[in-house]
Amino acid sequence: MPTPPASPRTLGPKTEDSKKKAEDSKKKAEDSKKKGDIAYDQIMAAFDGCERNVRDFQPADFDNGYTRTQNKSLPAIPGAVTPTKETSFFIEYKWDKDFINNQGQPAGNEYTKAVFTQYYIPSSSAIVVGNRQSPASLVKRRFDFANKSISSQEIADRHVPPLHRWSDVTWTVWKEKGGDGNLRYIAYDMAGGNPVTEAVIEEILGKTEPEWPGRNFGMDSDEGRTLLGTLNGMGAARLLIDRASTMGKRYIRFYLFYSKPRYPCILIDLEPV
Repeated sequence: MPTPPASPRTLGPKTEDSKKKAEDSKKKAEDSKKKGDIAYDQIMAAFDGCERNVRDFQPADFDNGYTRTQNKSLPAIPGAVTPTKETSFFIEYKWDKDFINNQGQPAGNEYTKAVFTQYYIPSSSAIVVGNRQSPASLVKRRFDFANKSISSQEIADRHVPPLHRWSDVTWTVWKEKGGDGNLRYIAYDMAGGNPVTEAVIEEILGKTEPEWPGRNFGMDSDEGRTLLGTLNGMGAARLLIDRASTMGKRYIRFYLFYSKPRYPCILIDLEPV
C-alpha cells in the first residue's frame, strides 16, 4: 500500500508568534536606520557650522511646573564610567502641571507623570540615564490614545513648558553641576522598556547577551546608524546638533552589553575628533 503524501507542515501558534516578532523587529530596525541616517546628516551639518539657534536655558527655568529631588548617589554602570560618591549627583525632575485626559481635554485632577531621572558625573565626563519620559511624549501618547492627531509644534505651544526636551534638560543640569563641553559618555543602565530600542537590540545581538564591553558600533556601520535612530540615540543626536559649538566635533560609538540580571545597556561614547 503506497504511503500517503505527508500533510503540509503548519506552524504552531508559538512559532507563528516568533516569526511575527522577528518581522516586527526587522521593520523597527529598518525604520530606525532611516531616522539614524537623517540624524547623522544633521549632526555633520552642525559640525560644519550649521548650528541651530537654540535657547540657553538656566536652572530657574525649571520653576515652571517642575519639582526636583536631588541627593548624592552612586550608579552602578560598568566600563568607562567610574563615579565616586563625592562627584556623582542624582537629580530627578518631575513635571506636575495639569495634564489632559484620554479625550485630549484639560483634566485638573491629573498630572503628566513626566520625569527625568539621571545621574550627573562631571568627574567622569558622564551621564547615566534612568527613567526618561518627557512631557511632550506623554501628551502625544494621550492624544494617540484618543485617536486624535496633534503636531509637535502644537504640543510645544499649548501643553508643555519651553524646557521639555531631554537634550535641553540634560544640558542645563550638566552645566549647573560644573560640566561643560567635556561631556563624553551617555549611559543607559536599562535600555529596555522602549519597544523600538528593544527590537533594535534584539535585531543586532540576536540571542546573545554579552557582558561589558559587549559589542560596539560606529557611524560607519548600519548597526551604528540604526542605534542612532532609536529614542536613546536621538536624544544624544539632538544634544550634539544643538551644542556643537561647545562640544566640538565628535565620533559617535555605541556599546551594547547586558548587565546583571539580564538588563540591556547602551553606552554612547562621544569621542572628540
